Amino acid sequence: VVLWALNGFFQSMGWPACVRAMADWFPLGKRGRLFGLFATSYHAGNISALLLSGWICATMHWRNAFLIPSIPLFAVALLFYLGFRNRPAGAHSGESQTVEKRSAAPPPSAFGALFSWRLLLVGLSVSAMSVVGYGFLFWAPTYLAESRNLTAFGASKQSLFLPLAGAVSVAFSGWVTDVFFHSRRMPAIAIMSAVAALLVFLFPRLPLTHTWQVVAYLSTVGLFAYGPHGLLVGVVAMDLVPREMSGRAAGILDAFGYLGAMVTGAGTGWLAQHHGWPAVFPVWSASLLLCALLCAANALSWRKDDCAH
Repeated sequence: VVLWALNGFFQSMGWPACVRAMADWFPLGKRGRLFGLFATSYHAGNISALLLSGWICATMHWRNAFLIPSIPLFAVALLFYLGFRNRPAGAHSGESQTVEKRSAAPPPSAFGALFSWRLLLVGLSVSAMSVVGYGFLFWAPTYLAESRNLTAFGASKQSLFLPLAGAVSVAFSGWVTDVFFHSRRMPAIAIMSAVAALLVFLFPRLPLTHTWQVVAYLSTVGLFAYGPHGLLVGVVAMDLVPREMSGRAAGILDAFGYLGAMVTGAGTGWLAQHHGWPAVFPVWSASLLLCALLCAANALSWRKDDCAH
C-alpha cells in the first residue's frame, strides 16, 4: 500500500509541471488548441497501458504488467531532462495590450487566486467528471468482461476505444473553444458534459449486441466525456490564475480529480457487487450532469476578460 501510494504521489507531480510549461510557452488565444494536442499524450498512454497490460496478463505473469511499463519512464525522464527548455523569450509578445492595462491593478494574492470560489467550482466539476473518467478507465474492462463474457485481453481491446476517442476529443474541444467560443471554455464543457451524461445513462439500456456497436458507442462516450476533463484540469487551470500560479492551480484541480478517482475506485466496485452494473451507470450519469451544472453556473459569471492570462 505504501509503495502504491508513493507511486501515485510521484506520478501526480508531472501534470502541474506540464500545465505550467504550457502556460509559459503559449498565450491565451492559442492555449485551447495547442494544449488539446499536447493532452492527447495522456490518452495515448492509456491506450498503450490497456493494450500492453492486457497482453502481458494474457501471456506472462501479472507482475510483469507493473515491471515492463516502468522501463519507458526512465527513457522519458532522461529525454525531458536533456531536451526541455524554460520559457522562451518573447513567447507572449503578441498578447493584447489590454492585458497589461488590466494588470495595472494590484495582482491577487496567491491565496486569493488559488482558493477563489470560481476555482472551487472548477475543482468540484473536476471531481464529478473524474468519477466517470476514471470510472471507465478502471472498470470498463471489468464490465465488458462480465457482461459480454470476454477475456481480459478482449475486454482491454474494446476498452481502448474510450481513450482513443478521448484523444480526438481533447484536441478537437480545445480547438473549438478557441475558435468558436473565443477561449471561453465553460459553455463548451457544460454542453459536452450534459451530452455525455445522457449517453452514459443509456449505455446499458441499449441493445448493443455486436462488437462494432459497443465500440462505436464507447467511442461516442469518449468523445463527449474526455474532452471536458482535459480542458478542466489543463486549459482552465491556466486561464483562472496568473501564469506564475498555473502550476499550483493545476495541482489543486488535479487533487480534486484524484478525489473523484478515489470515490469511483471504491464506490463503483461496491455498487456493482451489491446492486449490479445497471446501478452504476445512473450514478455516473448523475455525476456528469452535476459537472455540467457546475460549469454552466461558472459560465454565467465568467467573461473572457476574467482570464488571468
